[in-house]
Amino acid sequence: MKKPALSLLILLMIMTACKKSGTPGIDGQTCKILVMSEILSGVPPNFTWFNYDSSGNLTSINDAGSGITGPQYIYEGNILRYSFSSIIYDNYFDTVFYFFDGTNKLERTIENRRIDSHLETRTTDYFYNSDKQVVLELSRVHSSLDTTYETSDSTIYNYSSNNITQLKNFERVGAGTMNSHTLRFVYDGRKNYYKAMGKPPDSYFFWSENNITETISADDMKVIASFTYLNYNESGYPTEFIINGNPVTFVITYECH
Repeated sequence: MKKPALSLLILLMIMTACKKSGTPGIDGQTCKILVMSEILSGVPPNFTWFNYDSSGNLTSINDAGSGITGPQYIYEGNILRYSFSSIIYDNYFDTVFYFFDGTNKLERTIENRRIDSHLETRTTDYFYNSDKQVVLELSRVHSSLDTTYETSDSTIYNYSSNNITQLKNFERVGAGTMNSHTLRFVYDGRKNYYKAMGKPPDSYFFWSENNITETISADDMKVIASFTYLNYNESGYPTEFIINGNPVTFVITYECH
């Protein structure tokens, strides 16, 4: 579920199943994100809005400048069942179905992605340790362009306390060679803003307690992404940050109770 371009990447990381939105801050409050802005000097800011129902469930994310419709989130009661989105100029449509166990842990997602007449289906299963942390993720991708084509990958996650310190991904296309890469992570000591989005926790961005400050390639020990958090709110969530020294500043507005 990875998409290109910085603005689109950030949005889809935000887009990329909590029963209730928000998570307790360090002061005991519950916060949820209302607006995320991208501000660049001399350019009109781009805004992304997060919308919730009366129960606090995230119902949609709307972005003014991306050309994306959605995603829209559909529930049965407070249980998320599926989401859908589209990119009009690419004739792109994406639907994700979510499956949970009896304790509201995400067990499986099935994503159907269509570009024109090409349909790609990704099925992902999540496996947990005794602390309810995702330690293994298995995915299989089928493409309608070639019925013999299949990509399979698995990711192993290692934790220190409540943060993912390393992930190791293995990927094979068809019967080809198995490729792998390893990433390591450094964190701040504040609350992870992804947890205040109300989004389904279907990616490692949502699983750590704190905010990533560096992503490091363990293969050559190079920093491939750095995040500088400039300000935090009283609940301990970042309200302003930049990526890799980029001149774009990201500003987050919350509602806390």
